[in-house]
Amino acid sequence: MTNKVELEPSAIRTWTEVRTIFPELGNGRIIGFPANRFSRLKATSEEELKAVEIQVNGYALRWEGLDKDITVPGIVKGHFELPPEPDTSRFKICNQRSSHDHPPLSSRLHLRLRPANQLSQSEHRFAPF
Repeated sequence: MTNKVELEPSAIRTWTEVRTIFPELGNGRIIGFPANRFSRLKATSEEELKAVEIQVNGYALRWEGLDKDITVPGIVKGHFELPPEPDTSRFKICNQRSSHDHPPLSSRLHLRLRPANQLSQSEHRFAPF
């Protein structure tokens, strides 16, 4: 019979890049999380984020100037203050069009909107209400 002792994760070093905080754990894993997941870090500058220190034998990340502490085990478990922000980089901004873009769909289909009480019987069954 073997007894396996599981220790809480701890950080051996940490750094920041582009508003992302990277602690390296004692087992060699490196995890990263966006600063925007914590309210006090969300409004900080990149320079303020870089002032992170490891404290409590690697179990906490500390920003002295911000008076903010985050536990490493909490980060590993995914315990964040704020929900993730949606990644909008994948979406095209609609009002920015290049010369090779097609005209808007509504102009190509010649849509004419009418109140529901003016729809014909066949159109009425496709109305979303």
